[in-house]
Amino acid sequence: GILTIDRIDEIGQLSQAFAFLLDDRRRTAASLQASEEKYRSVVENLNVGVFQSTLDGTFLHANSVVMQMAGYDNWEEFKHLPASSLYVDRADREHLIAELKAQGRVWNVETRSAKKDGTIYWISISAVLLNDHEGKPASILGSVVDITERKRAEAELRESEGRFRTLADSAPVLIWVNGPDGCEFVNKSYLDYVVLTQDEVRGMGWADRLHPDDAASSLAAYRRGLTEHGQFE
Repeated sequence: GILTIDRIDEIGQLSQAFAFLLDDRRRTAASLQASEEKYRSVVENLNVGVFQSTLDGTFLHANSVVMQMAGYDNWEEFKHLPASSLYVDRADREHLIAELKAQGRVWNVETRSAKKDGTIYWISISAVLLNDHEGKPASILGSVVDITERKRAEAELRESEGRFRTLADSAPVLIWVNGPDGCEFVNKSYLDYVVLTQDEVRGMGWADRLHPDDAASSLAAYRRGLTEHGQFE
């Protein structure tokens, strides 16, 4: 406690200094506790996963979003997991740690993770490397987002594009797809007709291959058809 000093001498001054130090530590501890409680409140109410772990993979903290992603119900069970066990390919975590040590941070690293029941899902991790009071790497503070649906949509789009290309290349007519920056795709019949490769025609406007005598009338018909009917014949 704080001592009452009646006689100011060397021992009294020392007692006063000690009492002030104790009081200051109480205030610091109370302030630190309030700050930690505020941090945990904010983290628990985020809609993204937030975690902190040591470099060797011991979890120091993880919010409910992280645990729910991985299929765990409580911190007492989750905290005993080594972080590497959540990676389908444990080498992915080794690469992430190496990048953190080299750059101090990583951004949107995509990897596959495994739930408690073995279900595989995709996550995107962003993290920073935290140093201790001596400036040495001590822990990782990161966020994680479930991107499984996005990955599934990307795979379905690639599959759909593959079917379109197969169908277009087997068609006996000339097919081209034009975008804001020019030609994006032409089928095999078109390439055979103009005797060019896909790379050579990419970015080229469809009208670039018109005969000069037909260019003006074809472009006028093209614009008129799109304006009036949404199609060109």
